[in-house]
Amino acid sequence: MKPEMVFKKKARENFLVAKSCCATHTNAAGGRIYYAGFQAVVGELEKLGVEPHKIDRGAASAFEDRGTKWTHSFVKNNASLAQLSARQSSALKVAYELRKTADYEAEEVDPNDVKDLLAPIEDILECLGA
Repeated sequence: MKPEMVFKKKARENFLVAKSCCATHTNAAGGRIYYAGFQAVVGELEKLGVEPHKIDRGAASAFEDRGTKWTHSFVKNNASLAQLSARQSSALKVAYELRKTADYEAEEVDPNDVKDLLAPIEDILECLGA
């Protein structure tokens, strides 16, 4: 399977998990909803042949230091390369902040915050064929 299809498959899986558990496991859903959008964008950037380490200093450093091709900062700040609208790019950034709360803060993710992101992130997936 081509890399772009693997990432888009992962995006769809993460979206379905986030949707199914947003009422009962909000912290897990908060992370999954972000990764649904992140991986959909990565899949599209793979399809387009984008090489982040050649156009972004932070991505180049991550690639050189850790072999990481797709950094969160590159993807969320360059989602327009995947033809996302400003509204869609904004939803991805909001989802990133929710993921940070889910993973790193001593507070719970509000289930309404996850629910509010379901439609915008699903829109991203549909637009990118994930």
